[in-house]
Amino acid sequence: FIRFLDGHATWSAPQSFSDAVTEDTDDISKVAFGENNCWIVLYQNGETKWDDIPRNLAKIICDRPTSLPKVVDVCLGPDKQWFVMFEDEKWEAALNNKDLDKSIDHMLENGGEVARIVFGHNAETWFLLGR
Repeated sequence: FIRFLDGHATWSAPQSFSDAVTEDTDDISKVAFGENNCWIVLYQNGETKWDDIPRNLAKIICDRPTSLPKVVDVCLGPDKQWFVMFEDEKWEAALNNKDLDKSIDHMLENGGEVARIVFGHNAETWFLLGR
């Protein structure tokens, strides 16, 4: 998914994604794609659309009261891994990589904070951004 400065957007994605976003690309703030054609879209107004994301992530998003900070970042990874960041900079994740877990623990123990986790094409490939 890419949106150009003139507002035009284009993408190569599953049909379910195209059906969901064709009419309303102006308000999209984030898009994430995962395994088996799963995807999630975050809108600037706090709304979300998705297809076939992990159930535990869908539950967090669906059950989140509107009075709480909205989701501002999300990443989908292999093996049903995911990362979600909220407006208040709190985050949740489903991880299954011991090296990533250790890196997060090390960052937190040394006073750092997790800013973002991005997953690669397999469970051993990831990027941890701190602040």
